[in-house]
Amino acid sequence: MATGKPGYTLVESLEDAHIDSINCLAFNPNGSYFASGANDGTVCVFSTDKTSELRRYQSDFAIDAIVWDGRYERTLLVGDRSGDVHTIRIGSSEVDDRIWREHISGGSIYAMAARGLLLAISCGNNVHLVRAGAPSSWTSQSVLIAPPTFPELVEPLSPPVASCLQFMSDEMLLVTYVEHGIVAYSPAHLDIIWQIRPRTCRIGASHAFGDKIVASNLYDGLDWYLIQQTMFGAPTRLTHTTSITLDLQENVILPVKYIHGGAAVLVGGTNGAARIFNTTDGSRHQLLSHNDGRPQILTISPSLHF
Repeated sequence: MATGKPGYTLVESLEDAHIDSINCLAFNPNGSYFASGANDGTVCVFSTDKTSELRRYQSDFAIDAIVWDGRYERTLLVGDRSGDVHTIRIGSSEVDDRIWREHISGGSIYAMAARGLLLAISCGNNVHLVRAGAPSSWTSQSVLIAPPTFPELVEPLSPPVASCLQFMSDEMLLVTYVEHGIVAYSPAHLDIIWQIRPRTCRIGASHAFGDKIVASNLYDGLDWYLIQQTMFGAPTRLTHTTSITLDLQENVILPVKYIHGGAAVLVGGTNGAARIFNTTDGSRHQLLSHNDGRPQILTISPSLHF
């Protein structure tokens, strides 16, 4: 490991929190808590300083999406496969906990992202944009227009499925579709700003930082893209810059996140280990292996505070 680069050591393993595969993890805004959701319908909330379980909640359906409401330190938003979004307010004691539930029509919830009063939800073949009022209610709901297809393709694309959502700013929501590429939407006008066709046929997940986007494809590894603004206020365009090939045992969606202020990327794996890559030259910085024989890293959640 090169000198001066942050290194990681295993602090603790939290075992037996769930009895089925963990699908999502998320730190709260100040890094004092993190939550996990699993196929068994359980949602667990942990303290990061004591690495102890604080709360446990149960849904009737598998949990695939978790985000913390950035406006409130202890408000958790949870999406399940029935299309329900649970708003959980975590109190200082068990009797203070409150849970509200809203239903989004259209099928399973795959991903969510929150920014201020806005909540984006990938549900079935649509992306819903919700403007929140009080933590217990949503005042309005819109559905983003479907992404364009690529007319030069011989075979038609499958119905759109958004696997990843990210608010770049108040003016831009980044939506990663499995087959329709990465699309930037305007939350205010609900229209498309730009669309990028991936280098490979399909994309699993993506994450943006500044003018860079890294995407885990469903083919051979990672792709980097650069957002470029052309002269005279012309529309934004994206160019593919470089790729990293990974040794993948299965063709699954790999989570990916920028860390270290954009200097590195953390990516899941299919062999029980996560990897950290340097974004400057693509070299591998560290291998985070658990050595327990479990095959897939399905979800990761880096925190700037922890």
